[in-house]
Amino acid sequence: MDDTEKAILGPAKLKVKLKAANVDICYTPIFQSGGQFDLRPNSSSNNDHIYYDATSVIICAIGSRCNSYCSNVARTYLIDADDIHKKADNVLLKAHEAAIGSLKPGKKIGDAYKAPMESCRGRRARICIKFDQISGNWYGSRVSRVGFEVECKE
Repeated sequence: MDDTEKAILGPAKLKVKLKAANVDICYTPIFQSGGQFDLRPNSSSNNDHIYYDATSVIICAIGSRCNSYCSNVARTYLIDADDIHKKADNVLLKAHEAAIGSLKPGKKIGDAYKAPMESCRGRRARICIKFDQISGNWYGSRVSRVGFEVECKE
């Protein structure tokens, strides 16, 4: 984690043309593996080493601020995925595409929550019930603002 934080705070080391004075960390980078995952926005890494083996899953999330604007990047890495992981990943990819496709002018932001739920219904219901009630945040000057959650309210 320390190396990740240093890379964010020293963009010149990565040959990124940003002034270090304009860059900051929004939250401590999150690395999770070994089947112990906490996907809540306020989660953190544990002290365990990254677990790497056949059919492992590794999750990384990094939040940084540039010129007072926050951004978040998260990635899930499937290591030598078996058929079950590949099918689950395909369902989640379709859910992601449905969420992105629902973001249209004039539509409610809650549709970005409904669309992926509807897309995975009947495919792999076990995955759908793992979706959090809040599936994202709007970003701006702060990482998370109360009232800016992406959720489905009737």
